[in-house]
Amino acid sequence: LEARLERLGVEGRTGARVAACRVQGERAQVSFDDGSAGEYGLVLVAVGREPNSAGLGLEQIGVRLNAAGQLCTDAFLETDAPGVYAAGDVREGPMTANAALYDAKLVVANALGGERLRANYFKVPFVVNSALEIATVGLSEAQAEDAGFAPRVARSSFGASAKARARHDYDGFIEVVHGLETGQLLGGCIVGSEAGEQILLLGAAYGIVEEGLAVTTFFNPTLPQLGTLGWYGRDLGVNWLWAVWLSTFHAVVSIAIPIFLMEWYWPALKGR
Repeated sequence: LEARLERLGVEGRTGARVAACRVQGERAQVSFDDGSAGEYGLVLVAVGREPNSAGLGLEQIGVRLNAAGQLCTDAFLETDAPGVYAAGDVREGPMTANAALYDAKLVVANALGGERLRANYFKVPFVVNSALEIATVGLSEAQAEDAGFAPRVARSSFGASAKARARHDYDGFIEVVHGLETGQLLGGCIVGSEAGEQILLLGAAYGIVEEGLAVTTFFNPTLPQLGTLGWYGRDLGVNWLWAVWLSTFHAVVSIAIPIFLMEWYWPALKGR
């Protein structure tokens, strides 16, 4: 992401916070807590979100709020008041549209009765729509270790995809986290074009054994199939060159051979 931003003329500054901002004419003088400063033509401020729960009388019906004004719920998204559920930014949890939609489905199912569903936000994808999209789902390697798993990571570069090479889109990778003992898909991260769309595959596959993902058949060439290339590369103990070779082989079989048959072989047979 940093390399892509640099090519766009954007300077990345990490590990520093804005200490002060002063407008002089049509420019903004910004000072950082590390002692550096810069002059900019436009300053964007992200103020975050807060729940709009005040003045609704929730406490009078037994709904408990935390210090931030968010509704406290159990694993089924039900508040302390029986039959009262909460979904979206108004409750504790991730403040994203994806999480809100997920909450809404669970609330409807649990409120209508039947089998009650527990919230599991590891199944909810998170996407950053930046110059180079970043998308995650499930556990990262560090989170998997903290949860008691023995994770192993498979990673494939976009350069291993014939589709990415054909459109000169080499920036990006797919990283998949598996459980060493269980063989389950624990999570994944995608950085690159269409990461938000591709992460849906890993989200749908969350919890299945890794072999199930490895034998899944994809239309070739596509970027999501890199998830399976990473699995092959890891278990065969080879580096990314193997993934490049395998992807190239797929492209030759699915594209070059049919073109050869249509353009040269069959016309030659008809000419005999």
